[in-house]
Amino acid sequence: MSEKYGPSRGEHWFRVAAGLVILGGVGVGLSIHGFTGGPAMLEIVGIGGGLGLFLVISSGRKLWRGK
Repeated sequence: MSEKYGPSRGEHWFRVAAGLVILGGVGVGLSIHGFTGGPAMLEIVGIGGGLGLFLVISSGRKLWRGK
């Protein structure tokens, strides 16, 4: 990676792993408690799932491109 500023390759791998852990936690929580609906589910799935997906996709793209 030739970028002077920004996260290193190791930090991108950490972000991918953290995103997968977050998505796994959301999945386990939904499988145990079920999808009940309401504002709490929107918060859990929207914020938790959105953050997990964002971390995996954004850092995965950087790693795939080699930057």
